Amino acid sequence: MLIKKLQALFLLGTQFFKLIICKILRINRRNNSDFLNAYKNDHIFPIPKKHRGLMPDYSKCTYCYLCDAVCPELQIPNSTITPPSYLAGSFSRSLTDYHYFNISQTCSTCQKCQEACPQDIPLKELIELMQIKPQLLTSTS
Repeated sequence: MLIKKLQALFLLGTQFFKLIICKILRINRRNNSDFLNAYKNDHIFPIPKKHRGLMPDYSKCTYCYLCDAVCPELQIPNSTITPPSYLAGSFSRSLTDYHYFNISQTCSTCQKCQEACPQDIPLKELIELMQIKPQLLTSTS
């Protein structure tokens, strides 16, 4: 048992000294460009601080679908817009399917969905985030 402890301490000590020497000599053996290039097309984008603070609010969604019922965009026959309820529910979790959301630039942000929400979820801000998402995606690549 004592030998295993000594071996572990020796290995830990050598790794520590390697790290210190690399820091002193400013040796950077890690090249992050390969890592970043491997994940360019994952559609993950930085969420602005304004919207990050609202994320706990989105998790209050109870899927009552009142926001969908009052949305004028969804009243259009054969509409392909993503319902506000799906946005709120998805954004409250770490889902990476944001690039599938079809948020119409013609959304008037009338706030009817937000007014109908019994949980007071800030849907207008979420819709605005999804509308600027293409710029956020291009700014990270």
